[in-house]
Amino acid sequence: MMCQRQATFRLLDARVGWDLDTSEGAQPDGTGDDACLVLAPTHPDEVSEEDVLPWFLPPWLARGPRGCEWLLAPGAGQRRLLRREPGGSAFEPWGPELCRVDAVASDCYRWIALADGVTGEVQLLDAVGRPAARIPVSAPEALALTRGGEVLVAAGHRVWRFGVGGEPRGRLGAMFHRVVSMRVDRQGRIWVVSRDAAGRLRLARFQRTGARLRRADPALLPQVFPPTGVRVWSATGVCWSPKDAPVAPCIGRDGRPLDEEAVAPFGRRERERGGTLVTGALDSGEPRTLWHRVRLDADVPPGTQLLAAVATVDAPTEPVPEDGWFAAPPGALDFLCTAPPGRYLKLKLELRGEDDLTPRVRQVRLDFPRVTSADLLPAVYLEAPRAADFTRRFLAMFDAELERMDTAIQGFPALLSADRAPPEVLSWLGGFLGLAFDASWDAERQRAFLREAPALFRARGTPQGLRRALTLACGAEPALLEPGNPFGAVGRTCVVGATRLHGRNRGRLRLDRSTLGQSTLRSFGNPDADPLREAAYRFTILFPPGVARTGPERQRLEALVQALKPAHTVALVRFGGGFVVGTSSAVGIDTALLPPPAPVLGTTTRLSATVLGPSPQARSMGLRVDAPIVGVTTSF
Repeated sequence: MMCQRQATFRLLDARVGWDLDTSEGAQPDGTGDDACLVLAPTHPDEVSEEDVLPWFLPPWLARGPRGCEWLLAPGAGQRRLLRREPGGSAFEPWGPELCRVDAVASDCYRWIALADGVTGEVQLLDAVGRPAARIPVSAPEALALTRGGEVLVAAGHRVWRFGVGGEPRGRLGAMFHRVVSMRVDRQGRIWVVSRDAAGRLRLARFQRTGARLRRADPALLPQVFPPTGVRVWSATGVCWSPKDAPVAPCIGRDGRPLDEEAVAPFGRRERERGGTLVTGALDSGEPRTLWHRVRLDADVPPGTQLLAAVATVDAPTEPVPEDGWFAAPPGALDFLCTAPPGRYLKLKLELRGEDDLTPRVRQVRLDFPRVTSADLLPAVYLEAPRAADFTRRFLAMFDAELERMDTAIQGFPALLSADRAPPEVLSWLGGFLGLAFDASWDAERQRAFLREAPALFRARGTPQGLRRALTLACGAEPALLEPGNPFGAVGRTCVVGATRLHGRNRGRLRLDRSTLGQSTLRSFGNPDADPLREAAYRFTILFPPGVARTGPERQRLEALVQALKPAHTVALVRFGGGFVVGTSSAVGIDTALLPPPAPVLGTTTRLSATVLGPSPQARSMGLRVDAPIVGVTTSF
């Protein structure tokens, strides 16, 4: 024998279905479990900037061939491409000179394409910046490169296809008013973002052969493209996500930092001003059911409105008269059902928006039958029907608050998990462990500190613990240098030319040994331990280039080092960026080894700075360079 528990609530959402009977001006929007009820768009064929442009880059910005560098076409006023190398702190001119660099593209592997809007040509470069081909195209607007060795050029109302040698290969099977950006997905399909004559955004996709595929869905973009790391962009500049910014949070076309207010946010889709949705008859399974409560999980932005009404019927096909709807209080997302008893219930939702704003209904929950704390009272309180109805509705308010408290208690263990806790409670959770987070740290960095808090406390005050804490704080592992004893003594183990001799008569003032004016007067400590004391309790922290780009960021890291180091030690904090003459330099931490630019006769070639090898007929060994170049004329 099996006992099946009777249902006590109904859910309406994208997972179980909305059970809509009629809809006017409103519809489900989105894919999968994230779909919600919203106002219908005014132009169904139009796509919004908010849904499309985050997955594309502006035509003047591209990833470099090595994938970890950025290329920027500065446009008017500049004749060379700008490039930020890995670990670099700014965009620097790079590549050959053009009249004006308007667009750039890269296949992140081998080729780079530049568009010159003045001369009307596209120049193809290899990974090191050497010209490979020139493609004459009138007024190029946007570029893209495929892994199959094709160059896509948007010019006029067409997108033309060329080989890497400049040979024509046809065009895409569609016309565009103005191409905004292009990108090629992992399967080799070509996606094109354009604007029509009215300025509305359009999205299209094509096969490798150029044939147009069916209507492109913006919901497919997260599945076929990895994130670009760009949060918002326009013709003025670009803003990155906080963890992906290579130079500054926002930069302009010249590669310099820019205020975020100067970059316009992405526009949203225009929608209807109002819409109505009515569900079908929802069956409770029992006649004359007293429906209890309706809860809406929805977002209602300022300027919009969400109204709800319920009605009960005894048959699923029975129509609801106009006076049969019982409206909820305006703006209420959690209310009691005031409709009379009935087996079936219908729900009506009215959505009102403003411009591109719309309410978003994610889920609707309907509880039945009405069960409250009044059922635990003596029967005398429920004898009169009107008094019983008031008592049940009055106690339902307290029952709702108790239910919220029970839900909060049930979810409290999740607040103690570093991985599951909401971002707003991470600082509170860190307070239990004695951790004070910096205001600039994101949620992932705070979670990393919480996860490793036990190990950090065990290793506190050690080089390993300090190095790990700083790695979590800045996202890159610093180098920690502890100088050994640099002094030696004659007659003991020492290396001539690599050991410093510490003279007793100069370390501190001693009677009958030291010279006045050349020795230090000290009244504490053991004089024989002076050579050890001068190097003890001192260490240096070296941060890689690009870790802290601004003064406040460096000050925060220096303050963190002072807070984590042992109190009796002295720490020197240094940020990388180049060779430091006279002090130890760590390759990969504060020093970057990069190849020199290719020599060009008449411009970058200078005597004693260029390698001139012997010819096959020469008997000499060639010209010896006076200034060696690391990685070219010398090796480790």
